[in-house]
Amino acid sequence: MMTEDATDRVARIRRAFDAAFQRMCEAENPEAAEDELSNVLSQVYRLSEVVKDKLGKGIFYKAMLATNDRRMARAATWARTFDTHDAVVVAEMADIVTDYYTEMYGTLAWRPLDELPKQAGNHDEHLDYGAQLAGHGVLDTVRQAFDTLAAMVCS
Repeated sequence: MMTEDATDRVARIRRAFDAAFQRMCEAENPEAAEDELSNVLSQVYRLSEVVKDKLGKGIFYKAMLATNDRRMARAATWARTFDTHDAVVVAEMADIVTDYYTEMYGTLAWRPLDELPKQAGNHDEHLDYGAQLAGHGVLDTVRQAFDTLAAMVCS
C-alpha cells in the first residue's frame, strides 16, 4: 500500500495549479484564459479534497466558514461545480486591475451570481460567492483561495 505525506500531495497539486495559473496569465485571448481557469479550478478542488481528508468532513465544513479567505476558497470550489458539470464559464473579461501581469489587456473577473446556472448553494456557498468573488479578478482571488487551502494542510 502506498502512503504519502499530505504535503507531498500539496506539492504535486501546486505544480499543476502554478502551471495552469501561469498559462492563464500568458493567454493571448479570452478563450485560452477561460480554458486555463477550468484547469486552475480543478486544482483548487483537488486541494480542497486533501484538506477535507486531513481534517475530516465535519471539521472541514466548519473550518471553511472561519475566515473570509476560507470563504473565498469555498466559493471558488462551488464555482468549479458549474465549470465542471454545466460547462459554464464562470468568469468574463473585464477591465480591472490585478496583481499579476497578463499578456492581454484586461483579465478575467468572476461573473455576477445571477449569471450562474444556480443562484443558491446547498450550504449557502452562493453567499460567499457573491461577497468574495463576484466581480473580482480571478487571478488574485483564485491564488488566495489556493494558498489558503494549502496553508490548512500544512498547519
